[in-house]
Amino acid sequence: MKHTHKIRRFAQSLGIKTYKMFNPKYTLSEYERECINISRTLIEKSGTILLMSSISGKRYIKSEDSQVFIVIQSGHISIVNHMYSYDINISDVTYNKIKLMFDDEVEYRRALIEAEIRTNVKHSLYTIYKSLTTEAA
Repeated sequence: MKHTHKIRRFAQSLGIKTYKMFNPKYTLSEYERECINISRTLIEKSGTILLMSSISGKRYIKSEDSQVFIVIQSGHISIVNHMYSYDINISDVTYNKIKLMFDDEVEYRRALIEAEIRTNVKHSLYTIYKSLTTEAA
C-alpha cells in the first residue's frame, strides 16, 4: 500500500515537472532567474530594510549598506545601484515567487518584534506587581 502511494506521488510530481517544463508560462528567462537570486539574497540578510506599500502593493528592498535598492511590483522589478539601474519585466510566476519570499520574511520579522514586545510587557507587568506587593507589605 505504501509503495503504491509513493509510486503515484512520484508519477504525479514527474507529470507536474514535465508540464511546467514545456509550458511557456513557467519558463523563466535568465533575467528573471537573476532577479529572483538577487532578491532572495537581499531578503535573507537581516540588515536589509524591507518596506511594503499597502495602497500600491509595491515592495521595497534596501541593502544594509544602501548600495542596492529594489522595487518590486506586479509584472516589473527595478534594481538600482549608484552606478546602474535595471528595469526588468517579469512574469506573474516570478512576481509571485519574489512576493512570497518577501512577505514570508516580513511576517517572520513581525513575529520577532511582537515576541520582543510581549516579553517587555510581561517584564513590566511583573515589575508593577512586585512594586504593589512591596507597598502592601
